[in-house]
Amino acid sequence: MGAITEVGASWITQIDHKVFNIPPFRPEHPLDDESQWHCTIRDTSINELWMSPLSADIFCQKIEAVCEKIGYAKQTRENNKEYLKLLISIR
Repeated sequence: MGAITEVGASWITQIDHKVFNIPPFRPEHPLDDESQWHCTIRDTSINELWMSPLSADIFCQKIEAVCEKIGYAKQTRENNKEYLKLLISIR
């Protein structure tokens, strides 16, 4: 719930925010529910987190946006996706 609270603080203060989601939660207005958001699936039957290739791309895009916003040198999208594959199943 901490992350949801932080997102809430972002929209209240009108700060740019990004939505990262784990179902069954579904972002709703006043969150940015019109943009595509990243979604990680929690498969409790095998105790695994995974995401689709599209969600992996969205995840990396949001990381790049955060890096740009804070002036941090970012990696290429492909490098970020390859590293992400080491951390989570993409299928």
